[in-house]
Amino acid sequence: MRVKYSIFWICLVLFGFLILKGCDQTFEPLQENNQYHFTIFGYLDASAVADTQWVRIVPPRQQIDTPAIVPDMKVTLENVETGNIIVMKDSLFGEGSDFNYINFYSMADIKPDQTYRITAEHPDGKTSRTSLTTPEEFPTPLFLMDSSFVPRELHHSVIITGLENQKLVDIQTWYFVRNNESNKIRKFAFSYRNSAEWHDYSYGGAYIADVIPQREEGRIFGTLNISSFFESANYDLLRRQIFVAVAGPEWNEEIPDMSDLVYAQMEGFSNVENGLGYMVGVYSKIIPYKTCETEDKSNVKPCDVEKPFR
Repeated sequence: MRVKYSIFWICLVLFGFLILKGCDQTFEPLQENNQYHFTIFGYLDASAVADTQWVRIVPPRQQIDTPAIVPDMKVTLENVETGNIIVMKDSLFGEGSDFNYINFYSMADIKPDQTYRITAEHPDGKTSRTSLTTPEEFPTPLFLMDSSFVPRELHHSVIITGLENQKLVDIQTWYFVRNNESNKIRKFAFSYRNSAEWHDYSYGGAYIADVIPQREEGRIFGTLNISSFFESANYDLLRRQIFVAVAGPEWNEEIPDMSDLVYAQMEGFSNVENGLGYMVGVYSKIIPYKTCETEDKSNVKPCDVEKPFR
């Protein structure tokens, strides 16, 4: 699919920033704070295709700007069931700007239906920790591209069944658009977490999200059309995918969206001991944006799961 539009500057920040009140510009990792030692937030994904786990862990601070340095701290990821402990590596994002983000990562194989503990420790012994339980695997969603209309608009459906102890927390459509002049690829995501098109039939064991691609594509290319950042560029829609995630018992219905576990510090609740922030365990699946059929083409079936498009 090819379009010729000028692009809108898309502010999809990889990792948002933590804002606390105050105007002191001096960076002091543990500034006169004996109660909240670290902020920990994010999620662990037990999916087989989740090869890297990312968690943001930062010391509390009073200034808005964040220098491009990593404070001295040790972060461990422990499987409580097995006792296996891994030291997570740090990674600094946004180096050179006023807002720099310290994230810790591990390529540990996170398993479903397991309890994990993340601990952040300062050399002086001040420690924050949080525990979470990953959910079990759930049946692969079914995607139907049918011919019904929501007036004058094509109607597709994502159907999830067979959830027992898991909590369905998000359904997203992903669009990958390439700028043919720069060859850069942009990802657009549309969440149905709080959408009117999300239908909860949990009493019958099913959840359904009605996807209307004309609306999403209109938002994408309408956005591109009013930009001056990539003026007069050509674009290709390379790929579409469906993302579905369920969560373990720590999921809090007050969380607005799964992305809020990564992009912002939520206020009002926390599950971090001696700290702030929120962590949950999830299991996610990604399927292609198409309807799959049985071998004899007599019926539809869930498509095979796939990795995120790169």
